[in-house]
Amino acid sequence: MHMVERIGSGIKRVRDAMAKAQLPPPEFSTEGMFEATLKRPSNRRNEGEKLGEKLTENQINIIEAIQCNNKITQLELAKVIGISTTSKENNLRKLRQLGVVKRIGPAKGGYWEVI
Repeated sequence: MHMVERIGSGIKRVRDAMAKAQLPPPEFSTEGMFEATLKRPSNRRNEGEKLGEKLTENQINIIEAIQCNNKITQLELAKVIGISTTSKENNLRKLRQLGVVKRIGPAKGGYWEVI
């Protein structure tokens, strides 16, 4: 049926995907096993309606990127979303005003919180 891409490549592919997403690598037990918990981002498509405003696609993407990595830098955020730094700043400002996201701690070493 040709359903298997590469036999024995699953663990390496999981590790590579976790590294790409800037997640900590899985910890292996003495038996060579590991456990990974995958979190699906919540559905933020209707969040703006709850706030009385509709969120733009870029704002939704920013929220989802922060949920995946709350320590993402603003430069990384602009690259991941594929928008200019000015657009990123405007969208973050709007999300902060709406009370959707908040910055905790200093610019260096702080993190984002989705409220």
